[in-house]
Order: sequence, then structure tokens, then C-alpha cells
Amino acid sequence: MSIRKAAPVRLEPTCLTSTAVVAVARECLDHWQANVGQVDVDGDPSALHQTRVGLRRFRSALSLFRRALDDPQVEWLGDEVRELALPLGDARDLDVLMAEPGLVDRLDPSALSQLSEQRRAAYVRVGELLDSTRWADVRVLVERFLDRAPWDLEPDPPAVVTAADALQRRWRRILRDGGDLAALSAADRHRVRIQAKKLRYGAQFFADLFPDHEGDDPSKYASTLGRAQDALGALNDHHIQHLLLEGVGVAHPELDETAALNASQVAVDEVMALRPFWASPPV
Repeated sequence: MSIRKAAPVRLEPTCLTSTAVVAVARECLDHWQANVGQVDVDGDPSALHQTRVGLRRFRSALSLFRRALDDPQVEWLGDEVRELALPLGDARDLDVLMAEPGLVDRLDPSALSQLSEQRRAAYVRVGELLDSTRWADVRVLVERFLDRAPWDLEPDPPAVVTAADALQRRWRRILRDGGDLAALSAADRHRVRIQAKKLRYGAQFFADLFPDHEGDDPSKYASTLGRAQDALGALNDHHIQHLLLEGVGVAHPELDETAALNASQVAVDEVMALRPFWASPPV
């Protein structure tokens, strides 16, 4: 079997919000389910990564639709999926560290053995999770939630209106907070990164709803936001790798935080210069 990456969500520009919710959520569900059976410590690390990406996309979709659905189960499902995904994040951190160029060559045998054992233990925890009743129950709960569509929405608004509102709110948060990253705390910079992630996924989910957009293409939005997300994540990724290496007695090269912040600001500035493709949705 091959690793399954995210696929486009096909939506008619005139579809209703409930139709869009089901289409987006099912794509995310299919994404993570297609990869979960291939997650193995000795297999392709991309299987775990894509499973985790599918879960993240699903949580972002719930967040984007939460205001329109106004259903307490939406927030509950998002929280449940977030908690379930935590062991996958631990394993992914070790996968990324072990794949860092030149790292394995400069580790002494003891440190390498310890990290390899930590990685194997992390995958054991992931395997226990994937075999658990709780994991199986989440898929059942998601299916039941989707089967309830259209969730007594009255009215069930056009998806293009719901999408424009969700995208605009996250766009405003980036414009509000992204102009001076150096002045923000690490936690506030992380929140900017989260908004960039949600806006990127939203641009991918809702692209078909805006065929006659006047702003920048949704694909340009997604790629530009992806670069900003990666740049904003560099400091956090370095911190995690520092802790992992410190735990086995290995020093991690210092990161030039000023350069990392400057790179993040350049990337976020590129995002802020984009022209919204959802600015004037048809009604």
C-alpha cells in the first residue's frame, strides 16, 4: 500500500454548509484512516506523519465550522481528537530528530541507542492507542456526527458564506498579531502559527467555493501560509530537539533566534500581503 496524502475537497459553489461539512470531514477521516494501518516503527515514517496530518486537518475543519454549527459536540470531538493525537506527536518528534542531516553520524553509540529505544517505545504507545477501544470509538462518533447532518441548521446557510466568515476571522487575527513577531511571547507566536495553519487548511478545503475569486489564488494562499507555518515552527522544533538530545547527554547546536525570527517575519509579511480570495463571495 502507498502512503495517502491529503486530497482536494470537491464542492459545488452553490452547496449548503451541511454539505460542505460532511465533504470536508469525510476527506479528513479518509486521509487518516488510509494511513493508520501502515503505522509501524520499522515502516515508512510518512504513514504516521500523514495519519497525524489527517487528524490535524479534521480538527481544523471542526474549528472552521464551529461557529456555523453551534453544536457542543463539535468542540468535544475536536478536544477528543487532539488528546488522541498526542502520542503520535511524540513519535513524530523522534522521527524528525533521527532524520536530521548528519545527526546519526555525530552521535555516539550510547546516545544513538537511547534515542532509538525512545523512538521504539513511542511507537509502542502509538500502537497501543491504535488498537484501543477509545480510538475505534472516535471513528464511530465521527460517523454518527456526520450522519446527523444537517444538524437542524435553520437556515442551512450557503457554504460560501460560512467559509468566507471563517476565513476572514482567522485572516484578521493574523493581520492583528503578525506585524511584529519579535514583540510577541513564544505563546502568542504559537497562536499566530495556529491561525496560519487553520487558514491554510481552509484555503485548501474551500477553494472550489470561490471559482471567480478576485484575490490571490487559494493555492498561493496555501503555499504561502505553509511557509509561514514552517518558519514559525522552527523555534519550537529546535526546543523539542534540544530537550530530546539533552536527555541523552548530547549538546544541540545553538539556533540563531534572531535569524529565525527574521525569517518568520518575512514569511508572515508575505502572508499579510496576499489579497483575500473570499472577499466578495456570491450569495
